[in-house]
Amino acid sequence: QQAANVSDFSISRFKYLQRLLLVHGRWNYRRICKVITYVFYKNFCLTLTLLYFSFTTGFSGTSLYDSWVYTSFNIHTMLPICAVGCLDQDVRSETVEMFPALYMTGRLNLDLNSRIIIQYILLAIVHSLIVVFWPYFSYFGLDQTDLGGLYVFGTLVFSCLVFTVQYRVMLITVTWTSITAIVLAISFLGYFLFLVIYGVWYDLSWNFYWVPYQMMGSAIFWVVLFGVPATALYFDFVLHWVSREFFPTVMDFAVEADYMMNKDEVMKNLGKQVKQQLRDQGGVAKEVHEELNDIEMHELEKASAEEKKQGTTKGFDFSHPGATPAPLHRAMTTRKLTEEEKKSLERKDQENNASSSKSQNAGRVNADRKDTHINVSMKGHAFEDTKLHSNRPADESTWCGRFLQQRLPRAQKPLTPRVTMIVLSIVGCFFILIGGLVIMGSNEASYQMVMYEGDRSDYESLGYELDYQDCKLAAARNQTERVCDITMDLKNDMKAPVFVRYGLTNFYQNYQSYAKDHYSYQLDGSTKDTSTQYCKYFNSEDGETYVPCGLQAHSMFNDTFELISPTSITMSEDDISWHVDRNKRFGNPSGYPEFCNSTEYECLYEMYPGVIPEEEGQKNEHFMVWMRTAALGVFMKKYARIDQDLNKGDSIVFRVTARFVTSPFEGGKAIILTKDSWIGGRNTFMGVAMVSMGCVVLLTVAIMCVKECVSPRKLGNVEILEVKAIEAKEVEVQDASKRDKNSFVKIKKKRVSDVPMAWQEPFLEQPQQQA
Repeated sequence: QQAANVSDFSISRFKYLQRLLLVHGRWNYRRICKVITYVFYKNFCLTLTLLYFSFTTGFSGTSLYDSWVYTSFNIHTMLPICAVGCLDQDVRSETVEMFPALYMTGRLNLDLNSRIIIQYILLAIVHSLIVVFWPYFSYFGLDQTDLGGLYVFGTLVFSCLVFTVQYRVMLITVTWTSITAIVLAISFLGYFLFLVIYGVWYDLSWNFYWVPYQMMGSAIFWVVLFGVPATALYFDFVLHWVSREFFPTVMDFAVEADYMMNKDEVMKNLGKQVKQQLRDQGGVAKEVHEELNDIEMHELEKASAEEKKQGTTKGFDFSHPGATPAPLHRAMTTRKLTEEEKKSLERKDQENNASSSKSQNAGRVNADRKDTHINVSMKGHAFEDTKLHSNRPADESTWCGRFLQQRLPRAQKPLTPRVTMIVLSIVGCFFILIGGLVIMGSNEASYQMVMYEGDRSDYESLGYELDYQDCKLAAARNQTERVCDITMDLKNDMKAPVFVRYGLTNFYQNYQSYAKDHYSYQLDGSTKDTSTQYCKYFNSEDGETYVPCGLQAHSMFNDTFELISPTSITMSEDDISWHVDRNKRFGNPSGYPEFCNSTEYECLYEMYPGVIPEEEGQKNEHFMVWMRTAALGVFMKKYARIDQDLNKGDSIVFRVTARFVTSPFEGGKAIILTKDSWIGGRNTFMGVAMVSMGCVVLLTVAIMCVKECVSPRKLGNVEILEVKAIEAKEVEVQDASKRDKNSFVKIKKKRVSDVPMAWQEPFLEQPQQQA
């Protein structure tokens, strides 16, 4: 008793050690392995997405994600895996006690070894590719709706990544409880709440302001957001089905056997509940009453016999979670019952029996009578003082008690072939349906492109159809301006509004030195002074301070377009930027434009004469559109809007004044007319890819159905489970014998090496003689 009092943890009986190790020890081992492998997997996925994006930025170090969004990754993905690490139970405790050999999963390192780590590395590579490439396929549709910026694209990829790793938690969760579901819902809702709050927190990030609202207002965002986890689900389910059908392990058989046995018990309990309800309603014959009573009395006699066999116990001997409560006939300090206490206990016993007989649950009746038999001792026995048992586990009748004792109501549905085929059928139909809608929406959108400088193969390699009309600046003659008329013969009808855009190729605004080279306080008009911390280039020259500073502001696209035919159609250059850009993010400093006339400052309209009017300055909408950093090296940006319908066969003539030099970076320029739809711009490839994916999924389901019809595998086969357990035990014994043999050989070699050879004896004896 003294040893138990001073120890950190103690058990009152050695028989409890079996359950502590086989059940709780095994559960905890498997939970910890799931947590370790999942954390490794999700962080590896995050790193791989950054690696893929670095190929498009010239390995300059530009992050795909906003700094605060990137930092919040582990916060959004923390809670669900914590719930799994605390509550997950792959099989019930009764199954583990029935098959003790299942404890070998820990001794043989079946859940955490080099093979498992390699599997998770490959899984992270596949999932990260899915997370990056689906948004990449949708990029050109996003770009035509002014959502092709670096922060919109990065947040879309990040959202897909969060949903994918959260789906992975749902897949590895075996036991679903109310806490598991609530925590998962909180995690998803918390992520969107974070975006909503951070998206309007102007002081935290000038670049990220209003990005989530623009992004979530686009239909293509939701299509991609649910398409990415669905694609990852397909690969995971197929791999899971192949491993279970052709290479099943001991744990696969155990989970299936546990589910089948639990299913049988649920059906039996359901039958008892139905009989109890009918009996309470007077609809059962007298024989059924007697049969139920005989079963109850038999269980009570059995429980009483077990208690008598166990005898008296100490006061600190309490039942472990999930086991039958230990008898408590004697306390550490006991006293005789008084007559009033005896009468009070008898009265409570009668009340409990009366309430138990009215219960609608037969199992509940048995439990209540057992508790009554335990809590109320026979006449003449010692009275238990409940105050002495404050160290007993919490009562399972309360939610807290069920939580602490791992007895929360749970739902468990293993991935049987039937479940796998049903889920994959739903996923396949989802892809075909959404892909068809995307194709229809893409066909409603249209575009017409004319490239007037550069290599047309840059666009053709991306699937664009275009014409070419030369308006290239002659670099050899140092030509700084060229005026050309470009004619477009419309191939499709375009309903208003029709947008005029310009496109650039091989121009990487996402390069680190370029993307970060601006000063937000100067752009929004808070100050006219520059900052060498944020602007590494174009701060000042010859004593003049640039307003604004930085590479982005000093490389603005300065070609101009003028619609000259037909004269009945007008082109407006207003309202082409985000409304938050016009109202919040851009402005002129106080004192503008008076301070621009001095020799101390050079303003934006002086850098681009004839392009930006003096009265607009930094509030020029072309400048605002240009400052939205593009995510990839090929992009388009909005230039103007046409509010009249354009008909097929019309000839639209634009007068292009070319000033923007592309020869240093070997880029190209194009003028584009676009008509958007609900899905964004024209992007047929994405719809075709989704329909193709749906067909592949349904074909896989058909193959699974054929296999199940021709050669089905029996689920929950206890005999095979025992055979597999024996095989695993033999492997463990062989490994142990090899280790023992190796250790014996090492000891033998060591002992042989300790014996001096004949030629060593003189050298060994000489020091002894000197001593």
